[in-house]
Amino acid sequence: MSQNERLSAQKKKQAGEPRRGLRLFLHFFADLLIIGGIALVFCLYYFLLPREQESIGIKIENPYAKTQTTASAEQDPPQESSKAAADPTRSGDDISDPDPSNAGNDISKPASSETEDGSTADPSETDVETTEEPTEPPTTAKPRKNIPQLMWTEKFEDHFSEEVVITDHSYSGPTVAIDIQTYTKENKGKTTLTYYIADIYVADISCFRTAMAGDTYGIGFHESVLDMTMRHNGILGINGDFYGYQKSGLVIRNGELYRNDETDSDICVLFYDGTMEVYGPDYDIQELIAKGAYQAWTFGPALLDADGHAVDTVNAGGYLQKNHPRTAVGYIEPGHYCFAVFDGRQSGYSNGIKFTEMAYIMESFGCTQAYNLDGSKTSAMVFNGAVYDRPADGGRNLSDCLLIREAE
Repeated sequence: MSQNERLSAQKKKQAGEPRRGLRLFLHFFADLLIIGGIALVFCLYYFLLPREQESIGIKIENPYAKTQTTASAEQDPPQESSKAAADPTRSGDDISDPDPSNAGNDISKPASSETEDGSTADPSETDVETTEEPTEPPTTAKPRKNIPQLMWTEKFEDHFSEEVVITDHSYSGPTVAIDIQTYTKENKGKTTLTYYIADIYVADISCFRTAMAGDTYGIGFHESVLDMTMRHNGILGINGDFYGYQKSGLVIRNGELYRNDETDSDICVLFYDGTMEVYGPDYDIQELIAKGAYQAWTFGPALLDADGHAVDTVNAGGYLQKNHPRTAVGYIEPGHYCFAVFDGRQSGYSNGIKFTEMAYIMESFGCTQAYNLDGSKTSAMVFNGAVYDRPADGGRNLSDCLLIREAE
């Protein structure tokens, strides 16, 4: 090969190397697009696109239903059942200052609250303030008729009313009584926390319901707390545990066992007799069924210990330990519960709350069990057909909610 031919071949080789590198890059980029597309489709299907799941389908019977009905028939003839209702002129139950250790008392504001530096102060000073009583007269509706004598009607008769009475923060009817109080915490003259506690009395466990987005058990079904609550005639509603975003855990809703997969989270169980208990991951599902499990949520953590005292620490990562919007359900005694929503991520209005501080507040309101539900932008409270709190970033749709409604 001549000198000229060798130079020409060398030049061609050098000119072809960039094109070869470009071809390799384009092939690599195309492979990335294909792999990325497959991953995106998988994520959309697995996490976002709605798809119904198969339920275990075990219906858990209410072991108290027959006894309750028989007792009702013996105690009150049907034509006299409405006499169990309380004074119809009652516009709502007042919140007093009970001893927090007395789980049967009405809910009151906390005895004290923490400031940012860790000290405590009396809420009668500046830490906690309640909203003023409404100035507008309450609205009334026609009384419900033929309401049977239910499990806790007589026990909480002072809270119920034969005629439905609604104010901007309270509700009193034949089988449900709700009073919502708003509290604020301040530090150095600035509001740092705003939260809402709904004090709830029900005449029967059927007043405490749950709802699923689209009324469907599955993944990817999302709906607002407001829409789910309203569709099921709810008076009060809060977000649930967002079961549809999880792939494990225990799901029992309105007496049906949908899922029972291994989990490392605390679970909260509401039983047909109105009691509530929090279990670790080693719960016995057969025992729960035998005891009459009515609702069960998987999220947590538990906020109170076995003696009903606020926990000092929780098993959560560093990010979760910070202030965030949060939601909790509390148990005081059978038929007496509370829903709590703590707004957050809104400077000057509410920065959110830590687990341990929330635990202290739930204890101070007389709860003997308290359980953390999903939080962040999911945290929301609905009352009387409207969003009652101020969810972060306008809120977020989710797979389920807890709601309170009149017995049917």
